[in-house]
Amino acid sequence: MMISLPFSCFALAAIWYLSNLRKNLAHLAATDLLTGLNNRRAFMAAAEKATAQKRGVLMMIDLDHFKKINDSYGHAVGDECLQVIADVLREQVRATDVVGRLVGEEFGIFLTDAPIDEAREIGERICAGAELSLANTDRVVNITASVGAAEMPEDDDLESALTLADMAMYQAKAAGRARVVFWEKGVTARACAEA
Repeated sequence: MMISLPFSCFALAAIWYLSNLRKNLAHLAATDLLTGLNNRRAFMAAAEKATAQKRGVLMMIDLDHFKKINDSYGHAVGDECLQVIADVLREQVRATDVVGRLVGEEFGIFLTDAPIDEAREIGERICAGAELSLANTDRVVNITASVGAAEMPEDDDLESALTLADMAMYQAKAAGRARVVFWEKGVTARACAEA
């Protein structure tokens, strides 16, 4: 039995459409819709995959006084701040790095195979790039970010590294915000307990 040409074209078009639909759905499931970055689930999966292959540094980035921005200027301005910071992060990371929005105003970066000096430089560039002023009608909204960083532990436990980077980020906030702090055993933990 011979299949007619119009039916074959229809079948191929349907297969192409379903294939593209599947790709689009997979992309949507892995993407933070506001920023276009990886969402938490996709970030964790990509970072886990990266840590299986190479060592690295994990960074946690948090916008300073974000609740105040939302409360004072509204969520539309807060969303604009998140989008601007996402652009800053995209500009500062390397092609091999993983970046994502983890929750609210918190972002994560896994710097693949990055020496501490290079990671510190990237963190400083993120802080400098995040020091922005958005002109919103008659008001100016100032944005800064605090960055905490930690080397991946020897056991390659991503959750542990996230916790350490998070502690370092809170230390950056306690030290005056808009800065980078690397987790140091004892020093950062003690400072976080005091904060």
